[in-house]
Formats: sequence, C-alpha cells, structure tokens
Amino acid sequence: MKTAFIFIPDILCFNQIGMLEGFSESYDDNVSFYITNCNLVNYSAKSIGYCSEVIPEKNNFAKTADGSEWIHVNLNDGTINIVNQKEEYIKICVNYGFKIFAKSEITSYKNDDYGIHFDVLMSAIKTTNSNKCNNHKRVIFIIFINFLLCLLNVFRKVFINISGFCKYSETATHFQSIIENLQVTFLQIKLEKKLSLQTGNILVSRLLDFLLGILVLYTALTYEDEIISFVEESAERIVQGVKQLLIFLMGSPIGLKLNYAFNKTLGSFFLYNLSLWRAFLYSMRPYLHYIFHLLIIPGSLGITFQIALVEDFVRFSTLHVYCIYVYAARLYRVQVVGLGSLWPLFIGRKYNPLRNRIDSHQYSHHQLFIGTLGFTILLFLWPTTFLYYSIFTTLRVGLILLGRILIYARQLLQYLPVYVFLLWIFNSSLLAGTVKMKIVHQKDDLPLTLHATLLKLSLKESISLILPSTSTRLPPVKWSTLIKNLFHAVLL
Repeated sequence: MKTAFIFIPDILCFNQIGMLEGFSESYDDNVSFYITNCNLVNYSAKSIGYCSEVIPEKNNFAKTADGSEWIHVNLNDGTINIVNQKEEYIKICVNYGFKIFAKSEITSYKNDDYGIHFDVLMSAIKTTNSNKCNNHKRVIFIIFINFLLCLLNVFRKVFINISGFCKYSETATHFQSIIENLQVTFLQIKLEKKLSLQTGNILVSRLLDFLLGILVLYTALTYEDEIISFVEESAERIVQGVKQLLIFLMGSPIGLKLNYAFNKTLGSFFLYNLSLWRAFLYSMRPYLHYIFHLLIIPGSLGITFQIALVEDFVRFSTLHVYCIYVYAARLYRVQVVGLGSLWPLFIGRKYNPLRNRIDSHQYSHHQLFIGTLGFTILLFLWPTTFLYYSIFTTLRVGLILLGRILIYARQLLQYLPVYVFLLWIFNSSLLAGTVKMKIVHQKDDLPLTLHATLLKLSLKESISLILPSTSTRLPPVKWSTLIKNLFHAVLL
C-alpha cells in the first residue's frame, strides 16, 4: 500500500470556502500533495484541492479536476480526504513552517526518504514567491544590475588594453581581479533575481574592505610625515643590509676558501649596481610626498588595495636584490651547463644521437687540453658563484613567500564570512537548513500528523556554503618543480 504525503502550511486557516493552491507528484512508493500557498484562493490555475463543508461535484473545481486525484478539507471537522483516489493510501499530513521554508536559502537533509519531498516543496515555494514579486521593482532592479555590468565591462576593457603593464603591478592586477569578481557576482544576482548567501557575502566583504580601507587611509594621512620617513629609512636600511652582506661575502665567509680575484670582481660589480640604486633612491626623495598622494587614489578603494600597494612597495624597494639574484643565477647556470657539457669530455665519453646513448670516444690532444682546462676553471670558480647564488636565491624565495602571504591576506579579506556570521549570530531564517520533524498526534481513526520545521545550521556548515569555488583560489605551490628550478638556476 502506497503512502500519501499531504504537505500543509502551518499558517493556513481552513475558515472559508476556497481552493488550495499547489500540485502533486507521484513517486515509486508514494504520492505527495504539496500546498504552496498559505491562503485560500477563489481561483488558481494550479489548484490541488478544495476547502468546503461538503465535497463539491458540480462546481468549477470539480470540473477542472477531470478525474485526477485531489484533496478536500472539510470545514466542519477539519478532516482531509483524497478524492478520485486510484488506490488505498496511508495518509500522512505534514504541517510545515511556511515562513521559515520560504526564507531559507539552504537545505541539509539527514533523511534521504523525506529529503526529496522537502527539496521539491522549497523549490515550488520559492518559484511561487518569485512570481508574486512586484514587476515594477524587478524591472528597476534588472536595469540597475545591467548598468553596473556595463560600467564594469568598460573598466575590464581598459585593463585588457593595458594588460602588459598590469602584470608588473599587483595593484593593477588586484583591480582587474576585483572587476572580474564583481562581474561574476552581479551576473549571478541577475540570473537568480535575488541576493543569495554567496553573493551577499561577497558584497558585504567588499563593503567591509572599503570601510577598513578608509580607516587605514585616514590614519595614513594623519601620520603622513612619519610614514614617509619610515619608507625612506626602510629603503636605506635594505640597501645598507645588502651592502654589508656583499662586503661579508667578499671576505672569507665562515672560513670558505673562495677564488679571491673572482670573488672581488663579483662583489665589486654588485656593489656598483647597489650604488646606482642608492643614487636613484636619493633622487626620488623630493617627490615622495607627491607619490604618496598619488597612491591615495587606489588606496581609497579598500584595505585589499592597500595590501597590494604594500606588495608593490616591497617589489620596488628590493629591486636591487632581484637584479643581483638574476646576475648570480645567470652566471651560475652558465657554469652548471658548461660543467655538464665538459664532463663527458673529461671522462672520455660522447653522446651518440643515433643510438641515443653515451659511448666512449677518443678525443684529440687539443680537444682534451682545451676541454680539461675549461672544466677545471669552471669547477674551481663554481664555489664562489654558488655562494652568491645561494644567498640571493634565499632572499628571493623569502620575498616570494612574503608576497604570497600578502596575496592570501587579500583573498581572505575578499571572502571573509562576515555576512554569514552576522546572520548566524542573529539566528536568521536564511541559515535554517536541517529539517526537524516531530509527531503532533497519532490516532487509529485519524491520519498521522507531523510538524516539520528547519533548524539553524552550525557555523562551520554555514561558512562552508559560501566558500569560493576552486577556480578563484590560488594554485598550490609545486614544491618538486620549485626545488628542481632552484638546482637548475631557473629564474623564480
């Protein structure tokens, strides 16, 4: 015997004659009648039943039913009957919380047997509520969203035209990513015609980002002279630190026996580059106040833009470190490739491309002399180059890690679950998702009556619903590739 589920809004009052708006669905082992309107109506194209003192036979509803199954609610005693039923059913009435089901944005069902019924019910309720929305307000809403999308599209095209510059500036890259993120968000709002949990959290996070940015900007303008002095001192401190490091390496660091002439030449060359960078910094000091006020423009857009400005400042202030790293890496790679090429000659071997293997080979005396001499020179100069390469590669990796930490901080602020946290604190119905059912009464002569409501999800479950997709997350660090690039002196 099949089961007949009758889902009735808990605020529906059977106090007058009228139609019950809803629909029915048939499943393998049950049939379900869903009442999706909390009020009785005089007429509806989607009627599932009728409320009256007696079962109608000749009214409009009875004619439109046309032999299909429908439900009748007796006004006298409140009994519910299935009219035109094709077989005997075990009736179960489910009084569900209409308001909380209509407001909830999420569902998390523990019971698969009932989960599909509540899923269908909630979809129908939301569709009904969406159709009842004011068309005038909806048109204004769509026009406003389209205006924002057009404005964002203009900015996106501008950044596409200057994409060559954007890749050198984290601020410009962040601006471009924010525009693309907002475009996706507003498109989702336009398609859903409402503010979902995920889109709402993104917009609230952007608002919080802007407010924190204004607060930090106000503090920066208040202490403008102190900040500029700190920038000057930091840049000078970095230059002096690199200079002391080079002087230390030009000596005998930790007792290493390096090639004196080659070490002196490398150190002097790097110190010369450092002096050029220091002269450039001194020439820029009179313009620091103008540059500071120029950077206020992107900094006023939010604290994430200010973090991006910090990343650009770190890159700019350590440009001399990067240049020395590039010189050392190129020189180290030349030596490693040279040693790798001369090693077969040194041991009397040669690569055979026809058989794709290394065979023994008899070199001439001139080839052996030149090859052995070149191999020996490269081998004895290698420790000096390796020292500079390892030191400045370590500094380069440290700066990359710092930049990645700042990027993670920006992304965290972009998707900070502020909106969901506030909803959870104030016990909002939007976060109600777990179905709780309890028996209202169970008698032999009456159908089983249940009451269904939604409970608030845990904070962890709520936050997991608004996490960004994998496409918006940073790609993981491939440590094996990174270590391989370090050994082969590939630029990071």
